[in-house]
Amino acid sequence: MIIKINTYWTTLITQIKNNLTLSLPIIIGFICQLIVTQVDLYLLGNIKADFLASQSIVFELLMAYLVLFTGIISILTPIISNKKGEKKLNEVSAYMYNTFFISIALIISLLIILGFTKTFLVQFGIPDVIISQVSNYININKWSFIAIILTVYFKSFFDGLGNTKVGMISVFFGSLINIILSIVLTSERFINELGFNSVAWSSLVGKFFSLLLIMYYVIRTKKIRIIFFKNFGHKNFSLKKIKIILKLGVPAGFQSFFETATFLILALLVGRIGVNSLAAHQIAINIASIAYLINFGFSIGSSIIIGELLGVRNIKLLKRNSLTFLMTICIAMILFSLLVILFRNQISNIYSNSNEVQQITYSLLSFVCIYIIFDGLQVTLLGILRGILDTKIPMLIIFIFYWVFTIPIMIFYSSNNLKYIYFVWSGLILCIFLSSLTLLIRLNFKLNSLKE
Repeated sequence: MIIKINTYWTTLITQIKNNLTLSLPIIIGFICQLIVTQVDLYLLGNIKADFLASQSIVFELLMAYLVLFTGIISILTPIISNKKGEKKLNEVSAYMYNTFFISIALIISLLIILGFTKTFLVQFGIPDVIISQVSNYININKWSFIAIILTVYFKSFFDGLGNTKVGMISVFFGSLINIILSIVLTSERFINELGFNSVAWSSLVGKFFSLLLIMYYVIRTKKIRIIFFKNFGHKNFSLKKIKIILKLGVPAGFQSFFETATFLILALLVGRIGVNSLAAHQIAINIASIAYLINFGFSIGSSIIIGELLGVRNIKLLKRNSLTFLMTICIAMILFSLLVILFRNQISNIYSNSNEVQQITYSLLSFVCIYIIFDGLQVTLLGILRGILDTKIPMLIIFIFYWVFTIPIMIFYSSNNLKYIYFVWSGLILCIFLSSLTLLIRLNFKLNSLKE
């Protein structure tokens, strides 16, 4: 009996270690990107309150678009890991070739959509000063989406092969350049001339540097170069493969889009209360975003490991790893929540020097702590389901809870009263709890249906 218990714990610790080894570089890459946002918020928030409010709209608006389009491309990760498990790496190059055309189509679509940003914001009654700042920012920064989507394209390739460090390195150095430029361009020497657009220029340079660096890794490494270019040519253009990618990728992209777009709409509704409420809401969102990116890193890591185990048809280990990922993320988010509770006063003070913003933020962080625990569960469940190539039903679950129930209720009860912001976060907690529970039921059903 003792031997069995020791074996169980040894196996569990080994699985956690392997999962962390794969997931941590992804998480670090995401945190680097979020640090860029936090630095921009800090720099802008200490210049003007409307700069902080504008950054809130920019962050949510661009995040909503990006998670949709990059989510479609990111389905390459479990597809490639699955092919690796099946020992069919010769098919990887053909998938990369066909996904390249999808990436180009997504870039063109995104640039067209961003052209209607100003018209979209006017419909929500956002103050003119914020609309002007957001529109100018996007006119500059929209070209960085070419770099972002192509970086995700190459990063998904490396992640699928289990080499998650390359993406981390490219993002790290791109983010470092971004931060340095943001500090320089928001200094007294440049801020009067560039204004809110200062962080747009720094973002543009940083994103293209990340792209060039990850492309360099593809060309430089002989083994990777062979895998990538082996069947990369017009002879391997396949509508069948494009259909497979879109069939899995579009629902995967919309999973994240529905949640992120919900935050955008809620930010616009909260914005009606006033600049201070929107600024506090943005601070709360950014703390939740730190947790989300940790969760999303585990989600991608789970999709890689689960996808490869599905390829080799090791269903017993697949089920065990699924449970390990869920246990790990729940413990991590509980610890994260405790840290936020302990330091919520300091967090409120770091982001803003406005007493009203600090007071609202202090209260909101209690709601955030509950939210992120269920968010960790939900995002990891989606990653595991993505690993077993199940994306359509999970997308419908997210759509129903966020867009059929939560958003209509929030719009119906929208108010200019400060209490509305607490109503919004209470609704989000209930929504994510119910969606996580439903996804857990879905995962249990899918795991029981798998056979060796």
